Amino acid sequence: MSLPSKRASVLDSAGKLEYPSELPKYTLDYNPRTNRWELANEKTGMMIASYETKAGATRRGILKAAVGPAGGSVKIRTLDGSAQHERTYPRNRLKGDVRPLGGP
Repeated sequence: MSLPSKRASVLDSAGKLEYPSELPKYTLDYNPRTNRWELANEKTGMMIASYETKAGATRRGILKAAVGPAGGSVKIRTLDGSAQHERTYPRNRLKGDVRPLGGP
């Protein structure tokens, strides 16, 4: 497993983390060429982290650490590429941290 480099935190005048109005979007998807699960930024297409297994990537705290302190929305796909669900980090940013895609 590779972890992303440290990212600079955005702090407000009181020293608390300040979040952008729109969270960065990421996708965790299987890459058959590398036989690994890859977390990529949807806007840039840049790979953020790579994992041997999906279970390893979705284990407690791993994705949260990968998206960094600014947080983000992670779409998790199945092995065949179809949408499975979406997670938002940090959890308090949006209600419904884990929700099925295409659902209410």
